[in-house]
Amino acid sequence: MLRNISRALCVTTLISGLTVPGEAGATTDQPPSAPSGVTSQGGPGQVEISWSPATGDNGVSRYEVYRSLFDPTPGSTDTVLVGTVTGLSIVDSGLAASRYNCRIRAVDTSSQPGALSVNIASQATLCAPTDCLAAAYGMRTSSSTGELVDESGHGNHGTLSGVVTTADGRHGLGFEFGPSAGEIIIPNSESLTLDTAATLEAWVYPTDITNRRPILVKAGPDIYTSSYELYAVSANDNQPPAGPGILLNSYGSQMGLVLQSCFVI
Repeated sequence: MLRNISRALCVTTLISGLTVPGEAGATTDQPPSAPSGVTSQGGPGQVEISWSPATGDNGVSRYEVYRSLFDPTPGSTDTVLVGTVTGLSIVDSGLAASRYNCRIRAVDTSSQPGALSVNIASQATLCAPTDCLAAAYGMRTSSSTGELVDESGHGNHGTLSGVVTTADGRHGLGFEFGPSAGEIIIPNSESLTLDTAATLEAWVYPTDITNRRPILVKAGPDIYTSSYELYAVSANDNQPPAGPGILLNSYGSQMGLVLQSCFVI
């Protein structure tokens, strides 16, 4: 009888040294953190993405990089898994010229995926930005100067005046302009002087168009003329379709605008 009690005490002693999941003091297997410090650089037919390390109680074995024209969420129909890497960067090549969004998530040594990083946008171009872009703006401002950063490499940075920065842009940040105030001024440069042909493009979200609203205006040799200009207009300058539209220089476009909606023009 004493022998049985002794054995029971031994077993009890061993069990008391264990921690049962769900009890006080138990530790659970946590997924890795979301990668931070995500940056991207677009180029000819490619986008290079880099990030800072994620952390986790089981370490990090690899990173999954996702790309999409919209929100790149794993499992969505428009999302592509670019690749799986063990390092902190990847070059996504063979891309058509377009704007892409990317997100990264870490996977630990137990194959447990972590949270997705913030969405980062980049522009893949047909050629090197300094060769084919006069200026490009991802609505990113410099942390040191506060200027709007020109992503083309030409240094056509802009000074913000009366403009409100918002996180509700089409691809990240955006800017809100008041009905009679707010502008971004970009100094003249040789790269902005376009002699033959050009494409002007912008994402807009019109909330009120009761008159001409300038979107982009390149000043001419004096204050009365302009080299090129892009306007939102209330009546599309009598061009079809009726209603709000776009005016490029003195030519009305065939595209209408709808208030409270996001458009690329």
